[in-house]
Amino acid sequence: MKYPLLFLLSLALLACQGSPGDQQTTAQTGEVIAVVNDEPVTTDLLKAYLKANGIAKSDEVTLNKGLEGLIAEMAMAREAQKKKLPLTPDQVNTLQYLHLRAMATNALSDYLKNHPIEDKDLRAEYNKIIKNTGGQEYHVHHLLFADEVQAQKLAEDIAAGKTTFAEAEKKYLAENTARRNVGDLGWVNLSQLPKGFRQVLPGMKPGQVYPKAVASEYGGHVLFLEDTRQLQPPPFEEVKAGIERSLRQKQVDKYRQLARAKARVAIKE
Repeated sequence: MKYPLLFLLSLALLACQGSPGDQQTTAQTGEVIAVVNDEPVTTDLLKAYLKANGIAKSDEVTLNKGLEGLIAEMAMAREAQKKKLPLTPDQVNTLQYLHLRAMATNALSDYLKNHPIEDKDLRAEYNKIIKNTGGQEYHVHHLLFADEVQAQKLAEDIAAGKTTFAEAEKKYLAENTARRNVGDLGWVNLSQLPKGFRQVLPGMKPGQVYPKAVASEYGGHVLFLEDTRQLQPPPFEEVKAGIERSLRQKQVDKYRQLARAKARVAIKE
């Protein structure tokens, strides 16, 4: 079956429109492109069909095939209506959840629309990130132990001259080949490191092994600072998009928490 080229071209442009959360609808919208048992088939209904079936292409063959698939499903649905076949409980619950999720998406979209992220917000976050790095980069090595006592013992042995950090690191890495993110971490800034590291590194000198075990949520560390250098932050414009994504995710998390806090919830034991 062939359909007007104008219709096909208009469907191809649908991908340029806003996301579902940008519009609220109470009934079918779009141009009517077919009628099945007196029920209209619109461009927007076809768009929904294509999206639900994971069809991203918008060429003529794909759109015609998609329309045929939608028409077939509508025809089968009419047969189910004629036979008064009920939805299963699972189908009813799924439809209820899809409606709930759509409404939640609309609520979130409305919140984000009314709380736009401005350029001043992005610059403030950029400056905050730069400040949190401490303006320095550190070339760090560390050895991680689940038992903080082991880390303390090794730190004391190094301080007493019984071994060197280089020797201890070589032995440690040979015995812990499966471990990742241990040994030489390369150049990092404070914002990339655990709290325990952030507390001691600014006071250390290049070439120094910290004399005590450094505790973190991962265990006990023996910490060696190889060198330091001034941090050269990337230009604002290069990281602007990433900062915006981060702030947007924080907004999403905040709105979820606010909505949850306002809800009256009673979880049955």
